[in-house]
Amino acid sequence: MEVVGSQNGGIGSSSNRSNMVGFFKEKGFNDKNIDELFTKCKRLEGAERETASENWAYLKSIGIQERKLPYAVSKCPKILTLKSE
Repeated sequence: MEVVGSQNGGIGSSSNRSNMVGFFKEKGFNDKNIDELFTKCKRLEGAERETASENWAYLKSIGIQERKLPYAVSKCPKILTLKSE
């Protein structure tokens, strides 16, 4: 029974993953970079696209240049999964 619950969580994660892959592609990441991000940060599997977009905008608002954001995110992809309160 526990395996079924785990699989249901995996289905939602799959949907979130495809949303995040789309987000990263919009931001200029290629497939290899995206795979590296998911390998580096398992939290991306359950991340929400909206949260990632908000965090991306926040990073821009504090002065990180748009062209440097992919580099910064690749060093610490978890930054896109954190929710502000």
